[in-house]
Amino acid sequence: MGTRSDCANPQPVGRPVTTSAISSGIRQAWLTTVLVFLGAIAMLGVLFWREAVDVYRVWGESTAYNHCFLVLPLVGYLIWVRRDVLATATPRPTFLPLALLPFLSVLWLAAVVLSVHEAQQLIVLTMLEVLVLSLLGWRLFKRLMGPLLYLYFLVPSGMFLVPALQDVAAAMAVKGLQIAGVPVFSDGVFIEIPTGRFVVAEACAGLRFLIASIAFGVFFAILSYRSWFRRGIFIALSVAVPIVANGIRVFGIIYAAYLLDSATAAVADHVIYGWVFFSAILILLILIGRSFSDRPAAIDGKTAAPAALGFMAPSRTAAVGVLAVLCAGVGPAYAALLSTQIAANAVAHARPPTMAAPWIPVEAGPPKWAPVLYGADYTFDDAFTDGHLTVRRFVALYVVRGYTNNLVRGENRVADAASWTIAGMPAAVIDVSGRRERVNLSEIVSGDQRMLVVWFYALDDAVVADTLTAKLHQLRGLILGSPPVSATVVLAIDMPDRTVPPLAAVSNFLAAMQPMPSYLREISR
Repeated sequence: MGTRSDCANPQPVGRPVTTSAISSGIRQAWLTTVLVFLGAIAMLGVLFWREAVDVYRVWGESTAYNHCFLVLPLVGYLIWVRRDVLATATPRPTFLPLALLPFLSVLWLAAVVLSVHEAQQLIVLTMLEVLVLSLLGWRLFKRLMGPLLYLYFLVPSGMFLVPALQDVAAAMAVKGLQIAGVPVFSDGVFIEIPTGRFVVAEACAGLRFLIASIAFGVFFAILSYRSWFRRGIFIALSVAVPIVANGIRVFGIIYAAYLLDSATAAVADHVIYGWVFFSAILILLILIGRSFSDRPAAIDGKTAAPAALGFMAPSRTAAVGVLAVLCAGVGPAYAALLSTQIAANAVAHARPPTMAAPWIPVEAGPPKWAPVLYGADYTFDDAFTDGHLTVRRFVALYVVRGYTNNLVRGENRVADAASWTIAGMPAAVIDVSGRRERVNLSEIVSGDQRMLVVWFYALDDAVVADTLTAKLHQLRGLILGSPPVSATVVLAIDMPDRTVPPLAAVSNFLAAMQPMPSYLREISR
């Protein structure tokens, strides 16, 4: 009796998929994804090149953000230790996350109008994260979430914390001095002891230590822990420890000055000592962190699951990249339209606001004082007297454009800090253009010269003191089509002695000056 070999050895229908075919498909999918990603990044770089340039400039100019140069190499390392994930997983591009991009692009435009550079940069980076999510798919993005979210450290942020950090450091130093039995008097960030007077300046607020510590803490937590709870604990330590340590450092410097009876000797090279102190704090954090690490030496010890079959067509990946760029470009396109609608010389032939009697112009002379204002389209610097007091007036005009709105900028100052000591004072309510308005006051001192500086913003038929209200008026003006010109008005009055600041003279001066809302409407025609 014969047998049929085809029954004993049945052949499968179709050709089996080999391991090499799977590997080749994965490589092809990754190659397509990387090429599309690089092309999309290039296009986004064209749309948002200002944000990239601003970020790079801050990295180089501010010592608080020099560590940002290390972020990309660190992200590269975090991805490298997850290379098994990349070798066995396939990108699965999806269109759904792209729905966020038009919304983010509109938010970016609002941030541009408000001139909030930090928000602009964070929004652009979020667009980048959405692009990566759309190209990789939810599952693969989740497995690479730690390195990808670490990219947010590329954005130099945190300057708004400086005043609070100054207050905390000063309060800790004063408390330490009291415990040590040192006679001390404090007024905000100014601390006086028998040896001398100290100020917790912006550079001593500890922002550099704090930001670098947080960046290191997050990196260490990603490498050392699997548990989100343990990661949270270590990151919280990375926030709290440098703040406390900086307060101790400030106390130590002042206490050393008291013991040495020499403020100069104690303060000399305190920045260098601070970095040595901070390095010791980092070592302490590492030792603490290693004591409760729950991750083995090999970060990806588990063998990754085999990749699923059914690779996405390259056309789908390309479509995701193209659509991402188009959606992200909504805001920049509208900003470009706004910029072309407003003439660059809108204020080139403007005249200064007029003044009525009894104030008459006087020769201003070489400026011994001037505010530090960036990006004004036109400025006026003049002086007037009523026979008793002389008021120096500085008016800076700004044209609202799609990309650049410089009315409110963090770098602006009422005086050059290198030449003047600036002490902020509570805002005051005085008569401005016939209405009671809130204005800002600052007392500035240089040698035996003392001046009172009064300043405010004029825009959108309003006079405002605080920056947030000014920014909201700018946004309202964009939506409702208000006059495109705004102004910063700064007045300075000599204070030969420490009597009551002459606010009455300021009110009289502003009552005689052409009302700013009508002035701005006039030059905007």
